[in-house]
Amino acid sequence: MASLTPVCPPQEPVSIIFLDVDGVLFSEISPSTKAKIIKKINELFEKKGGGFTKMEWGIAQSHFFSKAAVGNLMKLIERVSKVSRVVIVISSSWKLAGTVEELRDRIFAIAPFSKLIIDKIPANDEQRKEKGETPLSPIAKQKYGFILEARGEQIDFWLRENYDKVPIKSFVILDDQDDGISERYPHNFVSIKQLLSEADVDKAYKILTESLFSPEMFPSEDAVAKALIAQYEEETREIRTVGCTIL
Repeated sequence: MASLTPVCPPQEPVSIIFLDVDGVLFSEISPSTKAKIIKKINELFEKKGGGFTKMEWGIAQSHFFSKAAVGNLMKLIERVSKVSRVVIVISSSWKLAGTVEELRDRIFAIAPFSKLIIDKIPANDEQRKEKGETPLSPIAKQKYGFILEARGEQIDFWLRENYDKVPIKSFVILDDQDDGISERYPHNFVSIKQLLSEADVDKAYKILTESLFSPEMFPSEDAVAKALIAQYEEETREIRTVGCTIL
């Protein structure tokens, strides 16, 4: 059976930040930003017109994270660190660029939060197959009743597989996309609208210091199904309201 034990599992209770990158610390890639990243790749790896790996791209791109957003993340870490140890689990698609050690020591090396990275959530089955790794959905389906397609499911799987290995005090999910997250952990999710802001930090701090983790938080698949239905009905009402307003 596949093991998802973090590289360096902490022994003391921790507050976990599930961290997305694009849309949280880095805005969309414009043509000018892309040119800067390619220039940085050439500087760092002495490449001139050649190809580059995902890791090389990530290392170069990390030089162009929003200083304000990274600063806000560090403010959150510093505030929470006064009452709890903080660790980071990468939930971004950046997890595909390397191993946990490579993410921590190379790709995010220049970021002030890099040494707090202890793990990453699992990739979906197709991504794992591409890397020659065993798909985890059969395990997740057998043990918990769901497959690892959406990010919310991948985070849920990580929590269930690791809560007895990692002493979790609290956790928050920072993401600019709701990929099945609010259906499972609506009270631990901070939806980022335009990079990580001070208001987002306040929300995340409140979650990390007031919403204590318990295995009882794990949602049943019935509860997830009901949340999906409620979300669909809410979206339908919004569409009807907009339609009536236009008319």
